[in-house]
Amino acid sequence: MLKRSLCLTAAACLSSAAALGAEPPKPDGQWRGSLGAGLNITQATTDSLNINLTGDAVRATAQDQWNFAAALLYGSAEDAAGVKTTNANLGRLGGRYAYDLSPRVFGFGSIDFNYDRLQDIDLRSVLAGGLGYRVINTPVDRFDVSGGLTYNHTKYVAETVGVAELLLAEESSHTLSAGTSVNQRLAVFPNLSDSGEYRLQFSAGLITKITDTFSLTVTLTDNYQSNPQPGIDNNELLFITGISMAFGPK
Repeated sequence: MLKRSLCLTAAACLSSAAALGAEPPKPDGQWRGSLGAGLNITQATTDSLNINLTGDAVRATAQDQWNFAAALLYGSAEDAAGVKTTNANLGRLGGRYAYDLSPRVFGFGSIDFNYDRLQDIDLRSVLAGGLGYRVINTPVDRFDVSGGLTYNHTKYVAETVGVAELLLAEESSHTLSAGTSVNQRLAVFPNLSDSGEYRLQFSAGLITKITDTFSLTVTLTDNYQSNPQPGIDNNELLFITGISMAFGPK
């Protein structure tokens, strides 16, 4: 059988809040960010289609910082018998505000909305707040730890659940060279309303600048929930590569 394959990818990043980017945001009160759109088409024994749209923005001053991020991801596959399956259908919109209480201590508040059809999540709304500490804060390396409380209101296909959660997180970014950096974030959400249950979110990214405007990106995200809906897997792993386009002052 003749096999044809076409892959076009642009964009990247389906991660939480874009809290840490390729380099520390300049504290000048100006908005900066990136936009992307991606398409991956494969025609073979199994035909597949993957589409992703992303965007993030940040505004920083010497005292505080705003972050916003949005992402959409859809993927489907059709086998030789014409049976079509959806392998990704999710989206997210979130914002975060952080205020420096001292050179190392900061307070933060955030709100996130997301849906995930494969996890039977029609809409999950999470409101969070807490304190963080900058363990390392240099121009090339950053490492923060934070903790707080969240309220998680999730509308599943079959039911609606509202729970209080503890938030424990760490995140870091490291500049490897003049144009390459890596970042990662791990957040654990122990369920305070149902003892023993928890959520876990992990994301890691590699960013390599092609020009001052365009960057090559590789992103890995892993979302785990100890008590998913019946028939749903506990773990969801996503791996995305692409190109992002920056906007705002240089």
